[in-house]
Amino acid sequence: MKILYAAIIFVIVLTLSSVRGLNNEASAWIPEHRCSEKIQIGQCESNKCMKKCFEKSQGRGRCLDNSYCICTFYCHGPPK
Repeated sequence: MKILYAAIIFVIVLTLSSVRGLNNEASAWIPEHRCSEKIQIGQCESNKCMKKCFEKSQGRGRCLDNSYCICTFYCHGPPK
């Protein structure tokens, strides 16, 4: 009986995560259309970097060397 409950919970969690993935833009990344940009923002803080990169389509950011922010984002054509 415990196995049945565990299986039901697993199916529910799997269903909810897949439905959430359909509405999530980040799940549709095409590797050839991933661009990156190095931005100097002085003292790099994670929140500041993420907020700066979030302005771009599906943008994500991370700090590098405590003074640069590396933004990875979706570009419509392949990067040049």
